[in-house]
Amino acid sequence: DETRETLTKFSQLKTNGQIDDAIDAIKSIRNTSIWENLAVNCVKARRIDIAQICLAKMGYARGALAIKASIENGEMNEAIATLAVQLGLLDDASMLYKECGRYDLLVQLYIAQGKWT
Repeated sequence: DETRETLTKFSQLKTNGQIDDAIDAIKSIRNTSIWENLAVNCVKARRIDIAQICLAKMGYARGALAIKASIENGEMNEAIATLAVQLGLLDDASMLYKECGRYDLLVQLYIAQGKWT
């Protein structure tokens, strides 16, 4: 299966620290669930650069714009937390908002979840 071979090549290149080559290797994949899984891994690995590519490949313009706005604020953990929210990883987002001291965004997250009254 071509997709499996491509993902294996990606993993090998990523492991060897060749991130740019790894991204180039998987750009041909059109399966959005693979891109979404990779985006989830980007939250765990805190790789916002790769996450932006994933969102673009997923066709998720709103999420990409939210990430771009967070990056422009200059706080990388905020951008990764925003990515986590976009992907539904709310526990990760909560932790990241705490780490970067964005309690205003943390409260907004809690309100959206119905955890803040």
